[in-house]
Amino acid sequence: MRIIVNDSSALIDLKKGGLLEAFLDLPFTLVVSDDLLADELLSFTKAEIALMRRKMRVASLNGDEMGMVRETQRASPALSLHDCAAFILAKREDGCILLTGDKRLRAKAEGVKIECHGVLWAVEQIAAAKLSTTRTLIKALETWREDNTVRLPGSELMHLVARLKRG
Repeated sequence: MRIIVNDSSALIDLKKGGLLEAFLDLPFTLVVSDDLLADELLSFTKAEIALMRRKMRVASLNGDEMGMVRETQRASPALSLHDCAAFILAKREDGCILLTGDKRLRAKAEGVKIECHGVLWAVEQIAAAKLSTTRTLIKALETWREDNTVRLPGSELMHLVARLKRG
């Protein structure tokens, strides 16, 4: 089963779109860093955090990996510590997918040949697995389109809405 290492930006967007639960039911091994769950997802309820703990593999970084996180952040100061932790986890998980909405993190990961996707890809996976209704998926996409804190490529978002409407 493929592994998806999750960045906070993607999880936050999935929550905003009402798709977090459907995402957690995808047929992948979902991985999140323990620090991200503890520190970064402040807008998440205790129930949502508990659900993620049940449905995701919560990964810890060892001392050497934490050193790599700090080294990565020194080399890429625009990335947060949590972004760097997701990057190091993705490097550790051979053949994984890094799910992120952060362009800088994506560029860093793709630079070392880590496959990256964002929430639009996650919506396509949810649709293919029939884990949500088309109406719910379109509503999520429209919610993201209207939210200026969600940065998605507008043309790709609209193409996905059109594909979903066509069936």
